[in-house]
Amino acid sequence: MSIQPQLDRDATITALQDQIDDLTATCEAQQRQLDAQQRLINQLATRMGLHQDGSAGR
Repeated sequence: MSIQPQLDRDATITALQDQIDDLTATCEAQQRQLDAQQRLINQLATRMGLHQDGSAGR
C-alpha cells in the first residue's frame, strides 16, 4: 500500500490552511480599513452637524 494518497491529502490540507490564513488576514485588514473609514465619516458628520442617519442636527 502506498503512502502517496496520505501525502497528497496532507499537502492539500496544508495548502487549504494556508489559504484560510491568507483570507483571514485579508478580511481583518479590510475590517480595520472599514473601521477607520467609518471613524472619519463620523468625524466629518459631526463637524458638519449631521447625525449618523444623515439628518441635520439642531
